[in-house]
Amino acid sequence: MKSVFYKIAPFVALGITVFIFMAGLIILAYILIFGSLIGLILFGINWLRNKLSAKSQPPARKVEKKGRTIDHNDI
Repeated sequence: MKSVFYKIAPFVALGITVFIFMAGLIILAYILIFGSLIGLILFGINWLRNKLSAKSQPPARKVEKKGRTIDHNDI
């Protein structure tokens, strides 16, 4: 009986390992799909909110700074 168990044990371990690996890939795929869907929904909501509530702001005036510019060679 022991010899049969020792002959079958590596195949059982290999089967369990392959099963866990495949289950991990499937779970990872679902996480990526649902994450992408949630991100797309949030992006769409934010894009619509920005388009519908766009506030027009007057262009910013250019402020000219007066004064002396000191280069590092002048010191």
